[in-house]
Amino acid sequence: MQIKFLGGAGEVGASCILIETEDRHGRPIGLMLDCGIRPGVEGDKKLPVLAGLREAYPLKGIFITHAHLDHTGAVPYLLKLYPDIPVYCTRPTRDIMDVLLTDSARLMALDTDSSLLYTEADVRYTMDLVKVIEFNTQVKIAPDIYIRMMQAGHILGASSILVEIHGIRTLYTGDYSTQSMKTVGPQMFTHFVTSPDILITEGTYGDSVNPSVNTEMDRLADALRQTMEAGGKVLIPAFSVGRSQELLLMLRKRRLDAPVYVDGMIQTMNLIHEANPDFLHPSLRFKSAGESIFSSSTFFQVRSKQQRSAILESTEPCIILSSGGMLSGGTSSFYAGRILQDEKSMIALVGHQSPCTPGGRLLEMAVSEAGYVGSDIPERTVDIGGSIYPVRCMVEKYNFSAHADRNGILSTVETLHPSTVFLVHGEASILQKLAAQLKSNGSDALIPYTGDSFQINEQNYRQLSLKPKAVLLP
Repeated sequence: MQIKFLGGAGEVGASCILIETEDRHGRPIGLMLDCGIRPGVEGDKKLPVLAGLREAYPLKGIFITHAHLDHTGAVPYLLKLYPDIPVYCTRPTRDIMDVLLTDSARLMALDTDSSLLYTEADVRYTMDLVKVIEFNTQVKIAPDIYIRMMQAGHILGASSILVEIHGIRTLYTGDYSTQSMKTVGPQMFTHFVTSPDILITEGTYGDSVNPSVNTEMDRLADALRQTMEAGGKVLIPAFSVGRSQELLLMLRKRRLDAPVYVDGMIQTMNLIHEANPDFLHPSLRFKSAGESIFSSSTFFQVRSKQQRSAILESTEPCIILSSGGMLSGGTSSFYAGRILQDEKSMIALVGHQSPCTPGGRLLEMAVSEAGYVGSDIPERTVDIGGSIYPVRCMVEKYNFSAHADRNGILSTVETLHPSTVFLVHGEASILQKLAAQLKSNGSDALIPYTGDSFQINEQNYRQLSLKPKAVLLP
């Protein structure tokens, strides 16, 4: 058995793991876990190292942990190269993935400066190949090869995947949360799996401890009030799936005396959440008939460019929750240009910001200037959609992470007690700190990089050998 890290190793983005093995009868098989893209880069650089695929090990299936594009965005491209491969995921992941991939194809079609990796027709073909798997149901892929998906928290329908091959058990966590959120509960795989042979776990926040969600919401609510009292507007660019729904529930509870405009794909994702109640947090499953989970008398849906322009032209203070969490796409980029130039206004960053995105650039400024960029500081600029804007508004980062933090990861590893741990989905420096901590706790922790392969001796799975890097990152 061989594990190849085709993306998302030593980096965040393009998550893709390939397992090559043989079934009981000696027939070669490939199993792919996720197949995502890198945010904020163009063309082929978005993709995992798909040259690592070998015809000698035909893919038996693509298994998706959750719908975010850094885990799914390259699936239509892959299926153009290798048609008719089934794609397995939960029902909410299927529904969300359909919307996100379609939007991704549309954006690529509009970008004349970048390669068109796939079209909307390719997405339709992909969705026709999707097979839904229920949580905790063991699925036989081939003789002596089984798959099980378990609740991972993180976002609606997110899964961790247990792969059992000839008795060797590999648990891939995907992105997971160890604390319950407002929309979904925490990971549940530690309730079903003990002592896996191999654990492949994310380490996104493996060097830090997430602050209390209530503390962060108090901090955000105070900033919202102060900004609006000063006559400004607040733009919250947010990922359409998960983060936006969490924020809507928090804003509804806080009852801030200001309109909240909800724009972009968030509206569609709200409907998908409501259509999949069995996957929601128990407190949300039993709502009154006809009542939207994400509604409030102060929430307003934005449905046209004319409405967006009217919001920006108005002198009324307001909150704008808009899709496009890194300001590199979605409707948030429409608002950003005007709000960036207004010293009374604010942009609240509430999710991960890749360094090469506009959000990443703003985060760099927020950190270097203690969260404020104003007239008393030399002017800074940011490029959004090819236009350069001066940054004069308040810029602040709030941590509403849906990922396990250092303590959550350490606790998870201790509970599972795996024989070998691979750390992925994180910056290399963060993963190195986490690996050092795990090793001091007695765990066998390894950090693969994109392009690395590990040969697993099925007679003694602990005999791992690292091959030289096959491909260097661009």
